[in-house]
Amino acid sequence: MFNRLGQVLAVFLFINFFLVMTVNADEDDKPASQTQTRVKTASVDADDDDQPVSQVQTKATSQEADEDDASKGMVESFNVEQAWVENEVFLTGSMDDSFSKGHNLDLEMEWEVAVDKVWGLELDFPELLAARPLGTEPAALGPIEVSIRRIYGEFGTEDSPMSGVFSVRAGGNYWWGTTDDRVHYGGNGINLEALGAFRLQNFFLQGLYGYNLDLDQSALSGWVADTALGCLLGRRWVVQFEADFSSNAVVDADDGISSGQWSFIPQFGFKTGEWYVSVGEELNVLSVGSTVLLLEHDL
Repeated sequence: MFNRLGQVLAVFLFINFFLVMTVNADEDDKPASQTQTRVKTASVDADDDDQPVSQVQTKATSQEADEDDASKGMVESFNVEQAWVENEVFLTGSMDDSFSKGHNLDLEMEWEVAVDKVWGLELDFPELLAARPLGTEPAALGPIEVSIRRIYGEFGTEDSPMSGVFSVRAGGNYWWGTTDDRVHYGGNGINLEALGAFRLQNFFLQGLYGYNLDLDQSALSGWVADTALGCLLGRRWVVQFEADFSSNAVVDADDGISSGQWSFIPQFGFKTGEWYVSVGEELNVLSVGSTVLLLEHDL
């Protein structure tokens, strides 16, 4: 189990190092002549239009900021996939609140890549399942998931009073090893989801609504509906409340019975620079709750 945990963390660190080095290399490879030519062109255009150079530079800076502002002033919630596309890495973890020995620990990493302004790819690394105290139960790895996302509409910026993003996400998960009952979505399957995010001033609403189709007998198909309401407290602090519904979340392992379940996650987050960290408490109606942690790094 410790070897697998070490491998997951090693992959996470390697991906971050590789992407940072790649970005730095691309910036260093730009010739200085190209930068000078762009500055001269902007100056000439400003003279032709009888506009001050400072105004042209301000507009250029604003356009660059808009292009980089994929999230439009919003942040992701725990189970609500973000509607925008961006280069970033997520690390999530949870521990159930049962105070008896052997309660579950989950650790998962997600890597998202923006192919262009409207297309994005997502890779969910196998979820690491363990128990605390460590060694009381065998550790296991969940399935790997790959998905693609396309934006169909967006408006506004981080600085505008109103903004929004709407997209569709499709993907599938594959479990190459033995399935484990501790993974709530179990087995192999495909999914199709509609994603949306809307912000008005400091308040924003996000949603994920879709259907999971499982392809083997180790899991069940069903609908999911996740919604999160958040508020920005200044430029760094965030509070959110998330409500999730799954039509097949609860499974009786003995009788093979499934039913719907609601869960609620109040959460509190802090963002600075390229990092965002959030802590919340998942409250389940029919099962034990969990403490959850989300760590996000923009690449």
